[in-house]
Amino acid sequence: MQRELLRHQHRRKARRIIISVVALLLIALCILIFRAQRPISRAREQSITIARRVAGIKNVDHFYTATLNQTYYTVQGTNDRNASLYVIINKDNGKTTALNVSRGISQANAIQRVKSAGQVKKVLNAGPSLFNNKPVWIVSYLNQSKELCYYTLDYYNGKVVQTIINV
Repeated sequence: MQRELLRHQHRRKARRIIISVVALLLIALCILIFRAQRPISRAREQSITIARRVAGIKNVDHFYTATLNQTYYTVQGTNDRNASLYVIINKDNGKTTALNVSRGISQANAIQRVKSAGQVKKVLNAGPSLFNNKPVWIVSYLNQSKELCYYTLDYYNGKVVQTIINV
């Protein structure tokens, strides 16, 4: 009887230890995830501030990030005249480029062009950016072999500027 009571107490103590360790691991994981996301959150906040100051963006709709030859942050939003704009910001030097959304092909059109051109299994992202100082759509996707691929399309006419296949 006493052995059974001791065994029961040991099991209870072991459960408490296991629960405590799991709780600590979950807390550590949450902290790690929060810290890992902090740089992109900070970049988003700074980009929105720049877009508001430079292009008069009032309402922010989307935030994109793209890195091919350089890193660019893009804020999509509307200004006080209700015009929809993309404000593309160079991460390194802060240089901005504002594009009127209606003057280029749409995100859906860019994705459709990529799908019709190749063996796209899953589109991962499509966002406006700059490539060689010209506005482009960068579409990343997985092909049928589950390899990462990129299409860079001219922002205004949708012509292919660059392809990177099977990264």
